[in-house]
Amino acid sequence: MTELKPRRKARSVAVQALFQLDLNPRDDLGEIESFIKDEMGPNPAASFASELVHGVVKHWTSLGEQIGEVADNWAIDRMAVADRNILRLGAFEIIYLGTPGPVAIDEMVEIARMFGSKESARFVNGVLDRLFRHHSDKNETPLAE
Repeated sequence: MTELKPRRKARSVAVQALFQLDLNPRDDLGEIESFIKDEMGPNPAASFASELVHGVVKHWTSLGEQIGEVADNWAIDRMAVADRNILRLGAFEIIYLGTPGPVAIDEMVEIARMFGSKESARFVNGVLDRLFRHHSDKNETPLAE
């Protein structure tokens, strides 16, 4: 297997950390930081992974609501755990970090191929594309929370 580029590795580790938090909400962020450090090693993108996790956690409810608005007939709590955390991360990047939609979508589709089911990449692509278009149409700026 080829080595992942630093930012994709950070995103991959962030998704794993979010998966862990989703399944074990009692885990504290100190444990998650240790996980990130162990997985990333001396990689300079480790701080990016940490920023992603902390950002998604901060906006957890809002991200779930926004994903729910565009995921036709899918409540976020009914989605596969990997898919919903990939979607949370992609939504966070698009809405709060200003990552260009096509970049965030492509990255999340690749991560869905790594961690999701056979259908995950297509599902993630469709939901994030709708979220990006919805967000662009509303021309929103993130609300300070």
